[in-house]
Amino acid sequence: MTEPWGNGSELLTDSLLMKRHFRLVTATACASVALLLFTGAAASPADWNDELSADARPGTLHYVALGDSFTSGEGSPFVDATDRYELAVTTGIADIDAFLASLCDDRLPGADQCRANALTEIEDDYGWLGETRSDGGNGCHRSTHAYPERAWGLLDSRDSGWGVTFAACSGAVTADVSNPSSKGEPPQINAFEAGPADLATVGFGGNDIGFSRLITSCLGETAFDRYAPPGTSALLGDLDQCRIGNSLLVDRAMFELGGRMQRVLAEVTRDEHLKPGAKVMVIGYPRLFPPDPPAGCSTGLGTSLGPDTMRWLNTVVDKLNTTVATAARNADAAFVDTTFILEDAERGYSHGLCTDDGSERWVNRLIPSDRNRSFHPKFQYHERVAAEVVDCWNTCLPTRQD
Repeated sequence: MTEPWGNGSELLTDSLLMKRHFRLVTATACASVALLLFTGAAASPADWNDELSADARPGTLHYVALGDSFTSGEGSPFVDATDRYELAVTTGIADIDAFLASLCDDRLPGADQCRANALTEIEDDYGWLGETRSDGGNGCHRSTHAYPERAWGLLDSRDSGWGVTFAACSGAVTADVSNPSSKGEPPQINAFEAGPADLATVGFGGNDIGFSRLITSCLGETAFDRYAPPGTSALLGDLDQCRIGNSLLVDRAMFELGGRMQRVLAEVTRDEHLKPGAKVMVIGYPRLFPPDPPAGCSTGLGTSLGPDTMRWLNTVVDKLNTTVATAARNADAAFVDTTFILEDAERGYSHGLCTDDGSERWVNRLIPSDRNRSFHPKFQYHERVAAEVVDCWNTCLPTRQD
């Protein structure tokens, strides 16, 4: 982390460094208390399952989850009881909340940001499955909060025998299905080496069109409006610089994505990858903003977006979903619509970026100490997606009919 944490930052930094050293020299001792220690080695299909509990191994029923950060759970790390125990052993921090309270004095400016940054660092070291540690892993950031594990749990609780091969990786693009990724992982299609699937979910497209970069570039409009010479903002602000500067690039990337998704699904739906009656689901992306946006929307760290930009970004998500849904339909796969999970005016709720109540906001705003997690959904979103996957398992037509 490079961001200043304000009061108490040195204490946490020293604690985390001590913890990292402790992991290296006490692996044998930790094994006796069932602490799972992982390396940064490239994963095989067996490794993907070893990151989960033993009952997640493919059994009579096999679920394969491929995708990017919206599948891996980038925005929703999970610190469970074992992680908290390891934190206590390696750093002496037995109570995270009490530690944060002592680290970040409410009497000093920036206490909330101090706590957020410190918690982000703790979660980044403890909140991911397997070899995805920030100081030695590949950054795939697969979370136990993510919808693949939650959907697997729901399915297994009803029909014992389900296992999951969780191969999604933060930052993944469609090319990572058939080729090794930039993070050192094998092609995601290798997940089927654990056995043909009864269910496969595929969640790609956002990185192929550069959606994260797109939102970041749109945030620059805030700085322009704030620091432009008097009169300049009024003259140029209505030109919607973000949309004008990116529309052609987005349209070109969207066109290319259509062909890429067709090739991905052709690979996934090969007979040797699916059991007879298997279902393949393509998972869409949520809208981050209300359909009728407010005059301004705080996105964190003093940044905001205007209503025209928010409408356009919603339009980009809609086009992205149309593109991947068309590819799904052409491959006889189901499309799982998640557009409405964060924002749905008809159902009368709003959990998107503009929601000021943090407990009701199901997506992260800009996190200066962890930009990768910024603008990614929290665990509540993944719970809803898992429910949609299970519903489609119950009702959608098989992809492989024989």
